Amino acid sequence: MKAPIHFPDKKTRFTLICFLITVGCLMLINGCGNSEIPDGLADSDVTLSSGLSCTECHGNSENAAPPMSVNSEYDTSSVSVGAHQSHLHDGILKKALACEQCHLVPTRADQDGHMDESPAEITWGTLAGTGNTAPLWDRTLGTCSNVYCHGATLSGGTNKIPTWTIVNDTQAACGTCHGNPPTEAHPAANQCQACHSGTVDQDGRIDVAGGLHIDGIIQVDDTESPSSRFHPEDYAAPSQHGFAFNKNKDNCKGCHGDDYTGGSVGVSCDSCHGGSTWRTDCTFCHGGQDNDTGAPPLGLYDDPDMPTSTTDLHSRHIENQGLSITPCGLCHKSLDCTYCHIKPLSFDDPGHIDGNQGSEVFISSASGINAVYTNADRTCSSVGCHSGNPVQWVSPEDQTEVEPGNE
Repeated sequence: MKAPIHFPDKKTRFTLICFLITVGCLMLINGCGNSEIPDGLADSDVTLSSGLSCTECHGNSENAAPPMSVNSEYDTSSVSVGAHQSHLHDGILKKALACEQCHLVPTRADQDGHMDESPAEITWGTLAGTGNTAPLWDRTLGTCSNVYCHGATLSGGTNKIPTWTIVNDTQAACGTCHGNPPTEAHPAANQCQACHSGTVDQDGRIDVAGGLHIDGIIQVDDTESPSSRFHPEDYAAPSQHGFAFNKNKDNCKGCHGDDYTGGSVGVSCDSCHGGSTWRTDCTFCHGGQDNDTGAPPLGLYDDPDMPTSTTDLHSRHIENQGLSITPCGLCHKSLDCTYCHIKPLSFDDPGHIDGNQGSEVFISSASGINAVYTNADRTCSSVGCHSGNPVQWVSPEDQTEVEPGNE
C-alpha cells in the first residue's frame, strides 16, 4: 500500500510558486542580457546566451521587426505590424533603414525602456530629423509627419504624411515626398539625372544601390556648364537650339522661366541675343532679305514641301510693284502681312511659334468675305485682290489655270 501524498500547506506552496517565478525571470533576463540586440538588417545568426534570439519574441527569420509582433500579430493592417518590413528592406526609392532610425535600440535586454509597457516608443533617429524637421508619430491615426524621409524639407509632394498600415506601394512613388520636380527653388524640369547622376540613373530610375537617395544630403553634380547636362554638344548654335525652340518653346520655360529671362538657372535668352529687341523683331528669325517685314525669303528652315521658286512671292505681295501708276494703286501699293496671316506683336503671342511647321494662312475680310486658302494645292479663291479668280501660290512661270469650282 502506497504512502499517502502530503501537500505543503498554503504558505509553503505560495513561497514555492514565488521562487519558481523568480528563477524563471532571472533565467530570461540573464539569457537575453549578454548579446547585442540586432539592428534589424541582419540578425538571423545572432543568438543570446540562453539559446534564445530576438526573434523568439518578435520578428521573423530575416530580422527582429514585425511581423510577428510581441502580441503575435502578423497582419500589416495592425499598427503593431504595419510597414516595418517595408522600411527594413531595399525598396524602389531607398535602401533599408536601421531600427534606430525610429526606435532606441538597447544593448541589453534588461536595459531601461526595453521589455516595459507596450507599445514600443518612437524615439526618431538622426535621418528622420534632418533639417530640424521635428518628426511626429500619431499612433491613433497611424501616421508619421514632419519626417525628413517623407519630404518634410522639400517643396511639393502629394503624400508627406503616409499611413503606417497601408502597405501596397501606393505611398512610395516619385512625387509623393516632393514635387516631380520640386516646386520651389528648382528648375521645372524632371530629367533628374541631368544634375543628380549619382542618385538617378540614365533611365530616370532611383539608383537605390548607390545609397544617395534619402540619405540626408542633396547631391548635385558639379559641372562647368549646366547646359552640357541638359543639352547636347554645341547646343548654343542657332541651328540647334533655334529649331528646338520653334518645335516647342514651352519646353524651355522649365529652366529659363516663363518669360525666358533666366528662371531658376539664371540663363536668359536676352543675354545671348543682345538684349530684348529680338522679342519683337520679326527679322531676327525670318525674312530680312528683300524687306524688313520678316517675310520670306529667308525662312526659319528649309521646307521640303515649299518649292524654292515661290520664295519671292511674299515680296511681290508686300512690296510696291508699280501698282501706284495703275487703278489698283488707288487702294494699295503693297499689302500688309495681316491680309493673309495673324500678325504677332511679339514672339510669344498665342499661335506664334506653336510647333507647326509653316505659317497658317487666315485671309482677312479685307481681301473678300468669302476668301479662302487651300493648303493642299496652295490655292487662293474668292480673293478680291484677284477679282475673285482662283490663283495658285506659285511663281508666274509655273502657274496653271484653275477652273472655277475646282480650286
